[in-house]
Amino acid sequence: MKPQFDFLLSVCIPTHNRASLLRQTLASIVPQCDDAIEIVILDSASTDGTRDVVVEYQAQFPGISYFYSDKKMGIDVDMAKTVELAKGEYCWLMSSDDAITSDAIRILRNELEHGYEILLCNRIVCDLHLKPVRNRSWLRNNPITTVFNLHKREELLSYLHAAVEFGSIFSYMSALVFKREEWNRTEYDDAFTGSGYGHVVRIFGIISNGGRLKYIEHPLVLNRSFNDSFAEMGITRRFMLDIDGYLSLAMRFFPKDETVQRAFLRVMTLEHPWYQIVKLRAYTDNKKDWRDIRGKLSRCGYADALLGICGFLAKAKILVKIAVRFRYIYNTSIFHKYIYLFKKLVKG
Repeated sequence: MKPQFDFLLSVCIPTHNRASLLRQTLASIVPQCDDAIEIVILDSASTDGTRDVVVEYQAQFPGISYFYSDKKMGIDVDMAKTVELAKGEYCWLMSSDDAITSDAIRILRNELEHGYEILLCNRIVCDLHLKPVRNRSWLRNNPITTVFNLHKREELLSYLHAAVEFGSIFSYMSALVFKREEWNRTEYDDAFTGSGYGHVVRIFGIISNGGRLKYIEHPLVLNRSFNDSFAEMGITRRFMLDIDGYLSLAMRFFPKDETVQRAFLRVMTLEHPWYQIVKLRAYTDNKKDWRDIRGKLSRCGYADALLGICGFLAKAKILVKIAVRFRYIYNTSIFHKYIYLFKKLVKG
């Protein structure tokens, strides 16, 4: 007998001091909601007007549940807690600085009818003000299939080889929808608290239990760029969050399969091309720290020759830091969008 749920879908939003951004998130979701959908907001010790924003939208849509924690628990615990508080058959993790497209829930509901355990949607990359810049796909265009049994080794390898962006291995929370019962069959791993990737452990737990992944080629999420909540950690620690997190995940799920480990870590390295390694080296002053970092980068698949060249280029620290600053200014300016559109027009 099929279990009964209070809702078809729970949109799970952990947040901390993002009142103005959360307003845009809710403004995109609420008009698409009905009695089959709930929104669960976990406020992790916000000191801004987050509660007022939630109350405003609860007046429009009573299916919003708001929970307040008087201490900041961290994103890994917060994500797990929002799912724990949810009552839907499916949960959609949603960052409180992102939004969804105007047709997102309609498209998603059509997919949920098929009973997939995990769904991964594409995104539209936006600027800091949530203005669309470009569509991005996690896999190569026109994949042979959009349903994957990733617990099967050969199918997992095929999927990893088709991956062109980091989010294909579940780093980006807002692209993920899953069956809540399947998530609850896995356990929260305290070892990943503070990693930023505690949710990935649960997703791979669902996969290990035979869960199917449905890849939705249509973008359903508006992804706000240049608003990384982990950026305050500093360049080196932020970079190593990905390296350490995914090395741990590789050993956790593929401890004896070096071929799968290499394919898995290759996808993570797509997020960090050579010029980011130069930046990392330039911002890592301690030689011992760099030796440790370089060893981890080698384990991730970066060639020793590449690391040597990046180390040499990073000696021009002032130039590297100026380049980093100018790149940020360019990426957050309107020129970034228009240059992209121009290139797209030229390519036809």
